[in-house]
Amino acid sequence: MSRKQTSSLPPPGSSYEIVVYEADLGPEAVVPVHTHSGPETWYLLSGEQCLELPDRAERAHGGETMFAPADTPMKLNMIGSGKRDALFIIVHDSSKPVTTFLDWKPKGLCQK
Repeated sequence: MSRKQTSSLPPPGSSYEIVVYEADLGPEAVVPVHTHSGPETWYLLSGEQCLELPDRAERAHGGETMFAPADTPMKLNMIGSGKRDALFIIVHDSSKPVTTFLDWKPKGLCQK
């Protein structure tokens, strides 16, 4: 019996980079609309955030994780009254820029 193998791992010969950041941002922080050339994931240490994507908004609180697929426009919003502290990781093709700023206009789903 033949079994078709599927994988989300990069193809052999590609060069990928992992970028890891920590960000402690207050509710007044403004993060420009952008996209990443690879998937991004967060782990919130404290606070709250809302991520608006073209088809939905997702919210996360301290102790929770959040994920955004590659090449997807996003607007990250700090919500709540306190600071948001988070670790985030982006895995991307090293031949492409990690972040690209866009003119995409969010619908304001995080304000609702």
